[in-house]
Amino acid sequence: MLWTKSSGVPAKLVNWLLVLSIVFALWIVGKRFYAIHIASTVCPGTAITSGCEEESIFALWRTTHGDDAYLPKDSPPYAATYFNWAFYKTYGAFVGPFWKQGKEANAIFWARIFTACIALAGAGLGVYGFRRVLGENSPWALSLSIACFVFTGPLVGWWLVTIRPDVCGLVAETVCIFVFLRYQGSHTRLACAAAVAGSYVAWSFKPTCISGLASICVFLLLRRRWTDVGRILVPTVFIWALTLAVGGANYRNSILDTATNNSFYLTLGLSNLFAALKAGVPLVILAVSALVAAKQLPGTDKHKCLARDAAQLGLIGSMITTSLMLVASSKLGASPNYFFPAIFMISLWAAGTLGRKAWEMPSLVFAAATIILQLGLIFGAWGTLDLRSQSTALAQRWSVFEKQPEPRFSADLRLNLPWLNPASPPLMPAYNYASDRNRGVVFKDGGIGGMIKAGKFNSLLLPTSTNAIFDYASLDNFTRSEVVNDYSVYLFGR
Repeated sequence: MLWTKSSGVPAKLVNWLLVLSIVFALWIVGKRFYAIHIASTVCPGTAITSGCEEESIFALWRTTHGDDAYLPKDSPPYAATYFNWAFYKTYGAFVGPFWKQGKEANAIFWARIFTACIALAGAGLGVYGFRRVLGENSPWALSLSIACFVFTGPLVGWWLVTIRPDVCGLVAETVCIFVFLRYQGSHTRLACAAAVAGSYVAWSFKPTCISGLASICVFLLLRRRWTDVGRILVPTVFIWALTLAVGGANYRNSILDTATNNSFYLTLGLSNLFAALKAGVPLVILAVSALVAAKQLPGTDKHKCLARDAAQLGLIGSMITTSLMLVASSKLGASPNYFFPAIFMISLWAAGTLGRKAWEMPSLVFAAATIILQLGLIFGAWGTLDLRSQSTALAQRWSVFEKQPEPRFSADLRLNLPWLNPASPPLMPAYNYASDRNRGVVFKDGGIGGMIKAGKFNSLLLPTSTNAIFDYASLDNFTRSEVVNDYSVYLFGR
């Protein structure tokens, strides 16, 4: 029996609500798939699904054309490379053939589909992992609903179909945690090896993906398992050091730059944390309500140990991950996506607690809260499920900009990608380019402003709010021409 009669909550009602939340989750995924397909057919096909996605697109384009992904950001193209080597190698290998054939829109579309496939694979693995933690008497719908929420839910949002490594890192850490939990009590060496391998894969996609490793180590430390901590930390640090040594100077500078040479604002981190908590409300409710669920459920000693360990690791991980990501997400340009691992840890904490207690009411509230968030998105109360407005505005700008003489530069970087402007310098200034310029960082050739002064552009597309100066360069030699969607064309010497 899945629920006892004393609970007062009909099992069928809870099951139906869980199934409904899964259906809505898959429907939203399908809508996002359709949105990126339509966006790829609207010229120039470079509408973005997450902030600064064009920078990742540009880096992947470079790698598939034989250029180094890691370049000094103080030299043209003034681009920053934030992510780790596995992201560029994996995605580059997958979409490289499209770019080499001149099918850029297809390359962007399929790179996004690749991310979505990783997320859905993570959800599938999550179902199995959560099922083991919750116990075989729990309904599949509960495990699947939690997995869908973690990997495709409101916090993941458009990152489900974006060209970034966040989802890959999340899935790698998830596999790492579940395998570690499965074997840490019976096959210690195997569990430690899985922790090393899984955490390295996560880190090799995104350098900030270290929360799973930190959580496992603290979990072991609290149990005084010093040897196991050494088995994990020593090889991990060695592999990190080896990777940094082999990668070269540009690689090391790129990986370490944002952690050591950036602007940090606590208010930004707190804002990102608050946004993540809002998106993860159903899981937070599930975790809290699980704590107050009073009725103990029968189960094998083995399962009770797994559920207990999952609850403890999830609670430790929730605190550690939230703290680490609060700091990481306080840097300029960060977003709530930094808290992906925290959402997983909260779900693990909730599942482990429910694995030892009555889950009727917590599951009901979780399903209801999830459905409310989903319906709000579906009916437009918050968020969006299409890219039409962005694609339309971008297409209008492009219809004007593509007619301007090259070499040219667009401050809307989605129009500055190299295949759109083959006779122009391929410039993609980093998101913190302006702040670096303002604090006196010296850029080769004087930055974009220096190139404007040197007369290296025949046309510019700049925000209409731009006056006589752009990037410390005078626009006296340019004549303002057409205006389109809050951007103006500037023509040299006309």
